[in-house]
Amino acid sequence: MRGNGVGPGNGSADRTGGTAVGVIDLADDSPVEDVETVVQRIRNALKFVDPERLILAPDCGMKYLPRSKAFAKLSVLAQAAQKVRADL
Repeated sequence: MRGNGVGPGNGSADRTGGTAVGVIDLADDSPVEDVETVVQRIRNALKFVDPERLILAPDCGMKYLPRSKAFAKLSVLAQAAQKVRADL
C-alpha cells in the first residue's frame, strides 16, 4: 500500500497509476469504525488491486465531519493500514 498521499477518490486512478479506494464511511451518521472493520475493507480491496498500487482513502471528503470524529476515523485508517502492511 502506498503511503504517499491520498488519490482523487473511490476507485479512481491518480497520475502515478495507483488506485484510491474508500475504506472509511463518511456519512454524517456513521460511527467511527473499529480497526478490524477497516482491515477487512482493505483486504477486500487487495483482492482487486496490487498492494503497491493501492491508495487508501476515505469514501469522500471530511469537510462536514466534526474535527474529533474526522481525526478518529483517520486514526483508525492508519492503524488498519499498519496492521495489513505487517501481514503482507
